[in-house]
Amino acid sequence: MKNYFIILSLLCILSPVYGSSASWEEVLSDAKINNPTLKKAEDSLKTARQNYYSAYTNFLPQLSATVSQNQSEVLGKKITNKENETIINSGMIPIVLTSTSTKTETIMQYTRDNKTGISASLSLFSGFADYSNVKMKKCDLDIAEQNYRRAYSDTIYNLKKKFFQLLWAQQMIQLTNDILKQRQKNLGMIQLKYDSGTEDLGSLSRVRVDKYNAEYEVSSAMRYLKTAQIQLINSIGRNDLSEIEVQGDFITENFKPDDNTKGLIKTTPEYLIAKYNLDKAKYNIKLAKSTLFPSVSFSWSSTKSGADWPPLDNSWNLGINASYPFFPGGKNIYDIKIAILNQKVAEKNMLETEYQLSTRLLIAFNDVFDKNELCNVLKKIFEATKLQSDIVTQKYVNGLASYIDWYSVENDFINSKKNYLNSQRDASVSQAAWKNQLGSGE
Repeated sequence: MKNYFIILSLLCILSPVYGSSASWEEVLSDAKINNPTLKKAEDSLKTARQNYYSAYTNFLPQLSATVSQNQSEVLGKKITNKENETIINSGMIPIVLTSTSTKTETIMQYTRDNKTGISASLSLFSGFADYSNVKMKKCDLDIAEQNYRRAYSDTIYNLKKKFFQLLWAQQMIQLTNDILKQRQKNLGMIQLKYDSGTEDLGSLSRVRVDKYNAEYEVSSAMRYLKTAQIQLINSIGRNDLSEIEVQGDFITENFKPDDNTKGLIKTTPEYLIAKYNLDKAKYNIKLAKSTLFPSVSFSWSSTKSGADWPPLDNSWNLGINASYPFFPGGKNIYDIKIAILNQKVAEKNMLETEYQLSTRLLIAFNDVFDKNELCNVLKKIFEATKLQSDIVTQKYVNGLASYIDWYSVENDFINSKKNYLNSQRDASVSQAAWKNQLGSGE
């Protein structure tokens, strides 16, 4: 009894935490904002999309403008001629003698060159390399979209599984408390029979042990609840230790998956990724063969230069250029052979993927039906054992049934409640797993 009051006290302490519960839609919305796996997949998809757009730039003209001002200095020589006069007095008539001297100096000379220009170039033909590159980038984008679809579906499945685990944990606490109350009631009934001498000590000891076991199951369910809460919070993408309660129902009825597994295979992310990889390998062969063709490009430029600013001397250039590698060392031939082998590998990989998917889808399909049918059977067993328990218990109270018959029926009823709750969880998770195999989201 002391342990029971401790458990009730813990429940009272935890009860304020569940003041507001989250629906599946709210949990999903929170995960879309916070889940790091989804964020990483979104960034990868954005990168692939930008790479695809970038591939088209090879079809556009390449324009550039230049402005330059250059100043240079060189060593030069400066020659200076200077006349010198000398007066010589010779008697009364002076004589003037003139001489010339040359002076050489080393000086720095400066030159300036200004230039402005604009140029344009356009690839006219590259052996279909640009075309093949665009197609390969489109395949990369398609693959990234399917990778995002797979990451999204895996996140939804993991989230839904944790959601159902927490929903099960919450209902298990209620169920174990109901079982504990039932065990206490049974203990009180057998205690009266023992006191009156109609039951032995062994019967009393057995139901007393059942009561202790029920108390343990309540405390164990509460501990598991904490674990289930943390797992769901982490799946959402939060790392806090806050409590969370969910609301909703298990999905166990009116679920009829499409049994056309052969057709469904071709809609899965794995199959489509294998298909796009095969397409990419085919375009890679065309890219490798582009080296066997000449490259043709158009170019134009206009330039002004001179020592003045702005420069005045104008010149322009217009041309069509063609180049062809006659012998690049045989590398182009080996690249083609490698590309052909890669295509064969992609074909085998696509076939292998189809075989694996057919097995996985069939297993998931059968599991959905097994879990749902078992859930329906256990529901009927639960209803039947409840009715039988009510009848046999009344007979036992009135002395019309033995302790063994009553005890066996009572345990069957208690176990049927646990089994039915477990089957509801398993059936719901199996449906989520089936959708996950198909790459479906929410």
